[in-house]
Amino acid sequence: MEKQLQTRICRENDKKALPHFKLYKSILFEVKYKDVPYQAKAMYTKLANKLSRGVKSEGKEQYYDVTGKPFVKYTIKELANEFNISESTAKRYKKSLVKCGLISTSKNGQQIYLNKPEITKDSLTYNNGKKLSYMHMPKFLETNDNYNKTSTLARLVYTVVKDRFTYTLSTVSTKKDSKYKDERGRVFCIFPNEELTNLFGVHKDQIKAAKDELMALGLLKQVRAGINKPYRLYLYTPLRHEQLTEEEVQEEIETKKYVLTPPEKSIGVHTYYNQEVKKEDAKGSNTGLNNTLYNKTSLNNTSTNDMYTMYKESETVQTEDYSEESKKNNKLRSFNFSPLLQKTLTSFTYKELETILGIIVKSKNEFNDYYHTSYSLESLDFELKEMIKRVKDKMRDENKGISKFRGYLKQSVLNEFKKYDISLYQSELELSGKEWMTMSQEKLNNQYSNLGKQIDATEEELDALGVG
Repeated sequence: MEKQLQTRICRENDKKALPHFKLYKSILFEVKYKDVPYQAKAMYTKLANKLSRGVKSEGKEQYYDVTGKPFVKYTIKELANEFNISESTAKRYKKSLVKCGLISTSKNGQQIYLNKPEITKDSLTYNNGKKLSYMHMPKFLETNDNYNKTSTLARLVYTVVKDRFTYTLSTVSTKKDSKYKDERGRVFCIFPNEELTNLFGVHKDQIKAAKDELMALGLLKQVRAGINKPYRLYLYTPLRHEQLTEEEVQEEIETKKYVLTPPEKSIGVHTYYNQEVKKEDAKGSNTGLNNTLYNKTSLNNTSTNDMYTMYKESETVQTEDYSEESKKNNKLRSFNFSPLLQKTLTSFTYKELETILGIIVKSKNEFNDYYHTSYSLESLDFELKEMIKRVKDKMRDENKGISKFRGYLKQSVLNEFKKYDISLYQSELELSGKEWMTMSQEKLNNQYSNLGKQIDATEEELDALGVG
C-alpha cells in the first residue's frame, strides 16, 4: 500500500516550534575541523546532545565523573549500534574526533568528554561568546519511521539548507520585491551544490544523491533558475502528526493534549505529488490535496452526524438495567454502520466500545476541523472495520487493554481519513486527466536501503572521496 507523506513549507518560527537536536555551526564552518569527516561531525552532534539532555535529567549524576566533569559513556560496539555502522568505522570516526580535539576519553575510551570547539569567528557564538551558535536538526529525521532511513549526509544537508532558508525568510520583506522571491511571491534560498560539497568534503554526486532523498520525501524542492545559475531551493517540513511516533500520540492523549495542534493549521500544506492543480472548491480538504476538483456538498455535516452528541452527558446511556448487549446496541444506534462493522464493534466489551467510539469520533472531528472537511464515519465503513480488526488483533497479540492502545487507535483513525481524502482526490485527478505523482513507502525504503551503508566505505574509498 502506498504511503503519501504530507508536508508544508518551512516557516521562520519552526526553529522554536519543532523538536530538534543542536548541530553546532563551529564544527562545520571552522577551518580547523574542515578535514573531519561529516559522519564524525554527526557523531559529535549526537554525543553532545545526549550529554546535554543527560545533565538535565533526573538521573544526571550518572553523567558526572568523580571530579564533577560531565561525560557520556559508550563502548565501540554501542557506538556502532547507535549509528548503524561497523565497529571499525565507529572507531575511525571516534579517533578523528579525538585527533582534532573535539572529544577526549578515559576508562579505556568508554568515558567520552565533549570539548568546546575552538572559535575564531564571532558569528559562531552568541550571548557575548558564552554560548555556541547552532542549527536545528529536526528530531523527526531520527525518531519517525517515515524519515529515519535517510542517510547521514541527507540529514546534514537538510539541516544546513533549512537554516539558510529560514534565515532568508527572516530577512525578506513580504511587502517589497526581492531577488529571493519567485514569480509567485514565494521565498526561496540559494545554496549551490559546490558550496555543499566543500562544506561536507564530499563528491558532488553525493550531494545530488542526498538531495534526491530529500525530494523523494517531499522535504526539498529545487527549481532551476536558468543556465549556469544555482537552483532555487524551497524547504518543507512534515505535518506535525506525520512526525509523531505512536508512543508520543499515546502520551499526548494521556496528558490530554491535542495531537493536531498548530503550527500547521491555516498554513499551506501539500502531499508530495502534483502541486500544480488549481483549487476550485473552497470547502475542500486543506491537506495539500485540497486543490480538489469535486464538490463535497453531499457529505454530511460534522456537527449533525455520527454520535456528535455522544459528548453530551444527557445522550449517554447509563441505565443499570440494560444488559451488556443492549447497551452496546444502543450506543451504536446513532450510527449508520454496516452489519459487519457493528458486529466487529460489538465484539468488544461495553466499556471498551465507549472508549473506542469516543476516540474514533473525536479523531474524525479533529480531522474535519483541522483540514476543513466534512467526512462522516459512515463514509469509511469498510476501512474502519478493517482498521478496528487490526487494533483488536494487536491488543490480543500483546495481551493489553484498549487503554494502552489509545494512541495507536487515534493515529490509525487519522491515517484512514487521510487515505480516504487522498483516494477521492486521486480519482478526480484521473477523471480530469491530470498527472498523479507519488512514491510508495516501500519504494522509498528499497531505493534508500543501501544509502546508510555509505558510512562503511573502505579506507581507499574514503580517501578517493576526500573524507578519509
